[in-house]
Formats: sequence, C-alpha cells, structure tokens
Amino acid sequence: MLYFCAALGFLITGMIELYAGRGRFWTMVLYSVMILAALFGILSSMFVNKDEWISEVFNAVSVHLFALEAIAIIVSRFRSLRSLERGDDEDDDDSEFEPETFG
Repeated sequence: MLYFCAALGFLITGMIELYAGRGRFWTMVLYSVMILAALFGILSSMFVNKDEWISEVFNAVSVHLFALEAIAIIVSRFRSLRSLERGDDEDDDDSEFEPETFG
C-alpha cells in the first residue's frame, strides 16, 4: 500500500508539472519519465500478491526510470554550478532542470 501511495504521488506530481510545464523540451521529457516510472510503480504494487515475478519486473523498470531521472537532475545541477563559476548569467539549455525561484 505504501508503494502504491508513493507511486500515485509521483504520478500526480508529474502530471501537474507536465500540465504547468514551462515549455522546455527537457523539462517535459523529465516529467514524462517521472509519469512513466510512476505508472510502472503502480503496476508493480498492484501485482505484488498476484504474480510476484511480473511485480519485480515492473518494479525494476520503475526504479531504473527514477534513477535515470535522478542522474539527469544531478548532471544539470553540476552544469549550472559550472556555468555560475564561469560567470555566465544567461539562461541557457544547461540549466533546464533548474527550479525557478521566486522572491
């Protein structure tokens, strides 16, 4: 039940972010991968009691998609830090996953 709720939370978050998307291609891809990973997570949690093997397959796909998403976010953070060290003030494609700050 916990895994189902967590995957459902990721699904809802991904759908909201995709709907409110900032129009950047890589941001849309990132949230699409999040939605896909959440769907596999939901499928995995639904099949836990019926077919353990297929549940583990869905879980493996979900975890690997979440790992790819995490790698993309970490790489974008390092790129944005590197561009700040160089003194670049322009908003380029290297910082696409950078969250927008208000205030």
